[in-house]
Amino acid sequence: MPKSETLRETYVPKVKEEYDEKIGQLIKDKHITILCDETTNRKGEAVFLTMYKILPSVDNIEPILVVASVDVLPVCNADQCCKAVMKV
Repeated sequence: MPKSETLRETYVPKVKEEYDEKIGQLIKDKHITILCDETTNRKGEAVFLTMYKILPSVDNIEPILVVASVDVLPVCNADQCCKAVMKV
């Protein structure tokens, strides 16, 4: 099993790139809603989650919810939340 640093530095970026590509293909030409939520982690930091909800259509009768990004914010305010959403 690789060390945690190896996982974070080598494997996580590769998996994220593949995930982002799959999400892009999944939402392409679809009607979506952007959902956001904020919580705190064990360290007390603000964790901001951005999700895409693919709305039902003729091809997909059930809505699909996918995580677009997870950000740890320096402070949780409207400005920081908007920046997190805009970078997705």
